[in-house]
Amino acid sequence: MTLDSLWLFVGAILGFLIGKYLPAYISKKGENLATKEDISDITNMIEAVKHEYSNNLESVKAELSAKLSTYGFRYENEYIILSELTSLLVEVRDSSVSLRPAIDHKDPSKDEETVKRERLNRLFEARNALYVTREKKRPFYPDDIYQAILAIEKTVHVETVKYRYQNP
Repeated sequence: MTLDSLWLFVGAILGFLIGKYLPAYISKKGENLATKEDISDITNMIEAVKHEYSNNLESVKAELSAKLSTYGFRYENEYIILSELTSLLVEVRDSSVSLRPAIDHKDPSKDEETVKRERLNRLFEARNALYVTREKKRPFYPDDIYQAILAIEKTVHVETVKYRYQNP
């Protein structure tokens, strides 16, 4: 065998191997490259969705935090106002009940008219304090509470008139 025929033989074998296996090899490499590109695209899409989700989540958290702060402030102020109204209502109730107490102790140095005037003045001051607070704070508490206070004041007014102009 000569060197040329050896080279021809090696070339034929290489040609056979290349012809048979090279297309399959290149095809597989192409598939792998396409798969890598697909994976890269899918990864980028997933990251974009994660980023968008994260931004949306942060927006919702910020919105909820702002609402919580606003409602917390509102309810805290409403509680303060309702506490103040409750204190004033207790004073109106107590001064109204004192107009006609079940058991009465009168100062012997005061006449009936003086005692009556003192009791009415106490009730007037309590009602006036309630009126001022009720009207000044009206926008900051529910209307049903406002209406209930008006009903209480109407009842107290009727009792005041009866006490003042009728014989207790």
